[in-house]
Formats: sequence, C-alpha cells, structure tokens
Amino acid sequence: MRACKILHGKHWEKENVQLAKPFEELSTEASQRQAYKELFGLVVENTHQRQDGMIADFCDGQVFKEHPLFSRDPHALQIILYYDEVEVVNPLGSKTSKHKVGILIQNSNSNSILKAIQLLAVAKRPVIQKYGCNEILRTLMMQIDELEQDGGCQLIINGRKRSFSGTLIFVSGDNLASQEIGGFKIGGAASFKCRVCMGNAIEVASKFKEDDFQLRTREMYNQNCIEIENAEEDITQQYGINQRSIPNLSRYFHVVGGLPGDAMHDVLEGLLQYEVKEFLKYAMYEKRFLTLDNLKTSIRDFDYGYPDAANKPSLISSKKLNSGTNSLKQRASQMWCLGRFLPLMIGSRIPGDDEKWQLFIILLEIVSIIFAEMHYILHYPLTMVRANWCIVNRTKYKKCVAVYIGGDGLLPKFATIEEIVTVPAKENTICFVLKQLETLSYDNHTHSYRVRGDVEVKRQTDLVTFRPLHIVTMDN
Repeated sequence: MRACKILHGKHWEKENVQLAKPFEELSTEASQRQAYKELFGLVVENTHQRQDGMIADFCDGQVFKEHPLFSRDPHALQIILYYDEVEVVNPLGSKTSKHKVGILIQNSNSNSILKAIQLLAVAKRPVIQKYGCNEILRTLMMQIDELEQDGGCQLIINGRKRSFSGTLIFVSGDNLASQEIGGFKIGGAASFKCRVCMGNAIEVASKFKEDDFQLRTREMYNQNCIEIENAEEDITQQYGINQRSIPNLSRYFHVVGGLPGDAMHDVLEGLLQYEVKEFLKYAMYEKRFLTLDNLKTSIRDFDYGYPDAANKPSLISSKKLNSGTNSLKQRASQMWCLGRFLPLMIGSRIPGDDEKWQLFIILLEIVSIIFAEMHYILHYPLTMVRANWCIVNRTKYKKCVAVYIGGDGLLPKFATIEEIVTVPAKENTICFVLKQLETLSYDNHTHSYRVRGDVEVKRQTDLVTFRPLHIVTMDN
C-alpha cells in the first residue's frame, strides 16, 4: 500500500506500514451480525470469573474487581495488545536492521481462541524509528475511545440495537518492546532502566527489595512528561522517559501498571538460563561433582513424561557452557523443563549442604510460583474411562501414576492410581481408585519425596482361579 496521509500536520509515509481498522469493518448490519456470531457473542456473553477464590486470569485479580469499567460491566471487552519485532532475513547478515519488522497483535479476553487474535499492524523498523509507536497506535486509540464512552459502540444484532463497551487492559511484550510502547528510555545505557520504579543503574544492581525503590505512579509519569515537554533543554535522562505514550489517552488505561513483565523473556530466556549455566560450571569445573558426559547422559536418558516429551532440552556442549554469553541456547519451554528436572538428573551427585545448590532449589520454588497456572479438565468423563487416562491441570493421569492425596501434618501422603472410573449416578464425576504408598522422608537434596509401596509378584498358576474376574461370581 503506497500512499501518503497527513497526521497532525505531518506527512507520514505509509508504504512500509499496514494498519488494520477493526471497527470500520462493522459498518453494515450484516457485518455486525456476523462479527457477533463469530466472536463478540463468545467473548462478551461468557464471563469467566472464578467463584472459588483462585486466580486463573485477569478476571480473577484485584485490578479487575476494582476497575472502573469492569466492576460495573464485567462483560465489557478486554483488549490486549502484544508487540514484538521479528527478523525476516538472516539475523547475522548485513541487512538485519533494514528488514526487521515490528508486529502489533490485538487480542480479546478469550485469548486462547485463535479467531480472537487479530493482526493490528506491521511496520518496518526504520519507519518505527522515524515516526515512533505513537503514530502507529493513534488510529487504534481513537477507535478504543469510542468503546470507552458511556454508551459504548452501538451495533445492530438480529434487528436489535446492542451497546458494547471495552478498553485496553494491558500491553505485553519483551522489555525492549514494553519500554518503547511506554515512551521510556530503551537499552542498557539508560540511567533509569525500569518502567516500574525510579531506580538508577547503581541501585538496581545493589538493592533487591521493592520497598527500597520509589515506584512510578500515573501522576508522577504525567508530571514528568509535562516537565519534559515544557523544558528548554533535554531532561529526558532525569526521568528515564523519552515522550508521552499515546495509549495514555485511554479513559482507563495507563502505561504505569499497564506494561507487565514478560516472564518468558525475563525468567526462562534470561535469569534461569544464566543461573543454570553458572551453577553447572561451578559443579563441573570448580567442585567436580560431575562431568559434562554425566550431564549429557542425564539429559538424553531422563524420562520426561507425557507433558514434557516435546520440551526435552538440547544437549549442552562444552562450547555452549564456556561461551561468553549468559545463554544455554535453549528455548523457553526447554529451559523450564531443564530447570525443573535438573535436581532429579544430577541431585544425587551434589552434596546436600552445598550452599549454591540450596540457593538453586529456592530459585526453582520461586519460578514455580511465577509460572503457576489454573487449567480445566479437557476431556469428557466417558472418554477418560474408555482411554483409561485423563489430563487435569496439564498433567496426564493414568494407571500406576503416583498422586498426592493429602498429609498428616509432617509428611504428605501419596498413592498410585489403580483405575479411573466414573460414578454411575453421576457420569460427570471422575474417580481414581488408589493404592496408598508409604512416605519415608523428604530428600532436600533432590527436591523430592522418598516413598515405598508393596509389590507382590504372582504367577498365574499361584492364583485361586485363573479365570478373569468379570466372569467369576463371588459370594458376600
């Protein structure tokens, strides 16, 4: 699309930018009815706020409950933006900057449904650098403003006028993308690197509690922007802000508190890779608890189970381990798999009182909390019984699998699944027939429990009868 458009007194070349106009496509009654049938009816009519006190998504949090729009209209559209940049040519070549593309994706509160994810804009990196994210988002924010009005957006569905409200709830992306969307300073050289607090480069490297920092607020951000815009000289370094962010034109949204951290980039592709790499170097080269061959064998032969079979970590070479970077070159899912199972892979080789090992175990507990999830049973009960397995909370349950069944105050209790059945009167109720195991102790060294169960081996000729149980009548 080669065109030229006047935006706020400026000529903005659009030959490198593709913009979606989501609401212009709803100008006719037929298009409104079709949109409602395919998407609006799903994301608006079906609220998914939990009633059991657990937090599964945005709808269960305190922000949703206290939000000025969602507290009075829980069915209002929740719009999520995702921004990232991709390289469409060889990332090691000489044309990387020229061909890097920025992509904005618009999502709704039913974010697991593919049709709810819409491509909003694509722009080449040089265009973003020249005009900024504000110009790309300006049209979208004008349309979101219509949704945020008291009357909302008026649509005609099956001959009836319906009003739909909504707003932007947050913008996700890696740290670079979030800083740019929020108008903050970008890069490691910035004096104030954080979009959450006012910590400088020295403070963020020496202080580790949130209470030690001055947190940014909406009022502080707005005042900083006013001072920057009215100053005769450049004072952007003083506040860590380049410019006012246009998403702040929203009636409800603000970049302070609206740009959440990306756990995948920060933890799985950052912190965890660095910590695992440094611990392995410490264990192999400094303490000689294990060798590189021991590690490779453990990674290759470990039984990862059904949920993580596709996330099996890549083998770690000496070159990766001794490279000058902080990365092990694992994908995010591979890194989470490696981190969780590392205690079982190499724990027997590490002394239990090793201080660095104990700190690593604490780190894994923290990461587990960060990535806590809520899921739902995905299969119908009769299908579970027929296949004799089911998936609950992303875990596969089948015969002989050990499960946690409670505790006696000191140690948890475990049992093995003998059978998966349904209650005849209530086909929607799944039950596990269990055989309890004896919990011996907790092994802090491997971050696991030791259990014992009685296994008795019998030949068929040793049985009272060799007939299958279902053709035997037993007296009470």
